[in-house]
Amino acid sequence: MKRKVTVILATVLFLAACAVMAAMEQRVLSGVALGAGSGVLIGAAAGSVGIGAAIGGGAGLLAGYAYDQYQKPQRTASLDLRASEKMKPSSSKSPDGEANKKKPETAPSKDISPAALHVM
Repeated sequence: MKRKVTVILATVLFLAACAVMAAMEQRVLSGVALGAGSGVLIGAAAGSVGIGAAIGGGAGLLAGYAYDQYQKPQRTASLDLRASEKMKPSSSKSPDGEANKKKPETAPSKDISPAALHVM
């Protein structure tokens, strides 16, 4: 029971710590975790769990970093596109091509009850 609580607490703390990480840190850590997990499985089959985890973790670190470097130009282009859309003047036409028209204001209903007119 004590071990179960410790594992749950460690998992919660690990996930909470990931919330404040930068995108690069999250990708690299994910790569390390996946690589180490895969290395453990391969190492168990090959006979050395520790060496498998170390090699898998290193490979995952490199893979996570490489993926982050691949994503940086795409992320920057996406941010540039959003910034240019914000600076673009809005047109008076709606997406379906029709001009935006203000809806006429309607007069209040004449069916007002005396209780609604009571002011405190």
